Amino acid sequence: MRPLSPGDLIRDNLGRKGIVAEKARKPNSSWIRAQNDKRVRTARGPWWNVFPLGGGGVLVPESLARRLRRATVDDIAALLDSDGDDRGAAVLRHLFKHIRAGGAGRTRGK
Repeated sequence: MRPLSPGDLIRDNLGRKGIVAEKARKPNSSWIRAQNDKRVRTARGPWWNVFPLGGGGVLVPESLARRLRRATVDDIAALLDSDGDDRGAAVLRHLFKHIRAGGAGRTRGK
């Protein structure tokens, strides 16, 4: 299975579609224990900040994410339309910064 990278459209462990923004630090153990999905407790990283198309933001371990494809302009527009706190604009800024820096392929570390 191909590793995730910023700009990928994924389906997370709860079935939500979202756009991968960047690598995240693994959450602390109390956060992990508090999750309703017990698979999170044994999930392997890396962990990612993901912006669901319905708005908001989530942390997703790569082992529980399913890559669908690269996000399209329509996916980003859906994020912009659904999100009331400017996360969609933040995703766009991040992705364009990543592309300008020559990172259209895989990312390493963060």
